[in-house]
Parts: sequence; structure tokens; C-alpha cells
Amino acid sequence: MLDFPPYSPDLNPIENLWAIVARGVEKHTCDTVADLEAAFLAEWEKVNQDKHLLRELAHSMRRRCQAVIEAKGWHTAY
Repeated sequence: MLDFPPYSPDLNPIENLWAIVARGVEKHTCDTVADLEAAFLAEWEKVNQDKHLLRELAHSMRRRCQAVIEAKGWHTAY
């Protein structure tokens, strides 16, 4: 069992997923909320289709945990 803050971004790969989606959305020109919603859905669908990315994020947890242990709970490269 690890003793770490439950909301540590270093141990939360979903933060990386949101960052990937956000970078994709930023490439769209959105003039309305509807445009923004369409951009988000398009980028989310791209991520949803990329099973390799999702698998990599899930499999990164061992490395993330080790990095946090080595950093004694302080910030890591993640």
C-alpha cells in the first residue's frame, strides 16, 4: 500500500488524457459554444480510437508510482 495524497496529479494519468484532448481542441477555430463542443467531441473520438495511447497511460502507473516513491512524494516528471 502506498501512502500518497489521493489527488496527486503525478498519480493521475487522466490528467495527461485531458491535456492531450485540450491541445487538440486548441487547434480548432471555435466561434460559438457549439463549435467548441464539436471540437471537443472530435478530439475525444480521436483519443477513444487510439487504444495504444489509453493502454500506455494505464501501463504508466508502475513508473509513476516508482517516480513518486523516489521523489519522496514531491513532484515528478509526470
